[in-house]
Amino acid sequence: MSTQKQNILFIHHGGGEGGAFLNLLYIIRNLDVYKYSPRVLLLAKSSAYENFIANKIKVDIVNCKFYRRNRNYFIHSAVGVIKWYQVISVVKMVHYWFFSAFYYAPKILRIESPDLLYLNSSVLTDWAFATKRVGIKNIIHIQEPIAKGYFGIRRFIMRKIINSCSDQVIAISSDNANRLKLNHKTTVIYNIVDEDQFNPNIIVPDNLKLIKKILYAGGTDTHKGFITFAEAINYINSDIRIYLAGNLSFPKRFPWQPSYKAIEMKKKMLERIYKNPNIEIIGWTDNISKYLAQSVVSISPFAVPHFSRLVLESFALKKPAIASNVEGMDEIIEHGVDGLLFQNNDPKSLADSINYLCSHPSVAKEMGNAGYVKYKKRYSCDNIVKVESILQTIFSGNN
Repeated sequence: MSTQKQNILFIHHGGGEGGAFLNLLYIIRNLDVYKYSPRVLLLAKSSAYENFIANKIKVDIVNCKFYRRNRNYFIHSAVGVIKWYQVISVVKMVHYWFFSAFYYAPKILRIESPDLLYLNSSVLTDWAFATKRVGIKNIIHIQEPIAKGYFGIRRFIMRKIINSCSDQVIAISSDNANRLKLNHKTTVIYNIVDEDQFNPNIIVPDNLKLIKKILYAGGTDTHKGFITFAEAINYINSDIRIYLAGNLSFPKRFPWQPSYKAIEMKKKMLERIYKNPNIEIIGWTDNISKYLAQSVVSISPFAVPHFSRLVLESFALKKPAIASNVEGMDEIIEHGVDGLLFQNNDPKSLADSINYLCSHPSVAKEMGNAGYVKYKKRYSCDNIVKVESILQTIFSGNN
């Protein structure tokens, strides 16, 4: 006699790329198909829809104009935060949260009626609140480092909502968990890396020893360290070739907007990069493993605390990683063991780290092997067992 499958509705608010999407994709792909029936509900149309379809995952875009026209999520992370003095944005965010939490989300959940709601970001606390109004349990997956803020008021509110409304919390790092401070219901489960795509047995070209290559995949994103990367180029040895991957476009801004000058500065930096013969422009790619396999080392010069998926993927391919010493990064990279940490916002320090590993291939190889050991222990698909353990705890009523 077959056991009835548990219906899990996953809520995803973002696009079809980036760490949060990939982590969700790998979790769903590896769930026990005999126990669970997963389905994704997107809050906005994005490339995520096509990507889920391509992976044969049930997915729909929410049939509600409110969500399609508004993306004023309750954001309060170190990567993206609305300043307290941005009054109009704060008002829009509060307006969005209340209408979603008290009306639109409960209405949708009553129609969907899942056995469990799985929220793929800390910005979805409105849906966590809504589940308690309709009697549905939920898991919230903290993908972002919650910002501490000036006074900690919004972090206090977010923590209060999650503590009272979410049944279980999953954090992608101890740093993320410590920022939330809900240890009694939080489990740290590190991100999963695709073992098929990031396979250390990928054939590396013979000229790898002749042409030293590094990979930066943050595009022009300031948070991911584009400015530090661009300023470090002049200090990098001339025999090192650089792969530049990621989103290289810029949002449209007008001269009176606060971010206008910063964007214009980055445009000029990118123009100089295009003219540099040692830099190979990749842009956006869904095959980053191809370039990572040919690199000596990857770099993640983040300007703010942020979990680096590229570091995990480097370890999976037995490559060391270099990253800035932002808060929480020492949890991922052990300095001098599986990679190097450099002083945040210091281009010369970044370049020195790159030059050192590219000039000492035996050290880079030893660090890469150490990273692979860490990957097998922390970041493999075996983590799905931990996710399913939490699911069983909730469905058995023991949470």
